[in-house]
Amino acid sequence: MNRWRYLFVVLISLTTVGGLFFYFNCKRRAHRALPIRYIAQTGPVKEALKTEYLGELLGLSSDYPRVVDVVEAQNILKKSPLMKEVNVTLFNAETLYIDYTLRHPCFSLGDVPNALIDEEGALFPCIPFFTPKKLPELWIGFQEPTHWSEVIAREKLDLALCLKKKLEEVVQVIRIDLSQIENDRLSKKEITLILENENKSIHYLRLSVKGYADAISRYLAVKERVVIENCVIDLRLPGLAFLNQLTPNAFMQNPCVGVYGVPQIGGPIKPKPRAFCPCLALRATSSSR
Repeated sequence: MNRWRYLFVVLISLTTVGGLFFYFNCKRRAHRALPIRYIAQTGPVKEALKTEYLGELLGLSSDYPRVVDVVEAQNILKKSPLMKEVNVTLFNAETLYIDYTLRHPCFSLGDVPNALIDEEGALFPCIPFFTPKKLPELWIGFQEPTHWSEVIAREKLDLALCLKKKLEEVVQVIRIDLSQIENDRLSKKEITLILENENKSIHYLRLSVKGYADAISRYLAVKERVVIENCVIDLRLPGLAFLNQLTPNAFMQNPCVGVYGVPQIGGPIKPKPRAFCPCLALRATSSSR
């Protein structure tokens, strides 16, 4: 008798457990099958991307909701060049919850229109996702069309970040040009920088690839002694800083001169004749004589 009672209790227990498992499993599947009508988003920046844009990436619309797999949605968003990190879950049956972090730009890319670069070297578009900022312009020297999935060579990016760090506390870095650092001709193999001083004057620096750190130290040593505005400072020779002045209207008369009164990338330096002063050579010592 006790044996039959024991079997009966076990049977009832198994039936109850099986029923509950079936019920919750069906309910969970029903939730998954419901179309997504809403998107909730969070991140370090409040609504960094418009909800409509996230819905567009996922093919969602409030007028035409559809069923979305969470894993699939996360993989789609990860492919966006704007996303650094993203996690997608279900908030409830009809709401998709997206937690994401956007890439933070450190340079604008001169080689590609409307392109930004972060410290990982990833390329991503600026407008309409970011408001225009006064970021240093970086020229890499791309020879072929690039894609948003492309990553900048680590060596060039580290060099650009190093140059920026050394100078940004003293002057405003307008442009870093690394497009010629692999040039086979030694006369053209160089790093060029465009710097803007507090008085809005422009210094165009020419540095050697191997001795750029020493060249920057020499520039900082003689910077306060340079009273010429808008000039080219050639620091490629050890121990010397050669100055060549650009006249105030140089960028109006010289087609090779860019918006900051210096040659465009790849163009030769063609300053106007030195009407105000001869070419100067300052010895880069920290103490003035």
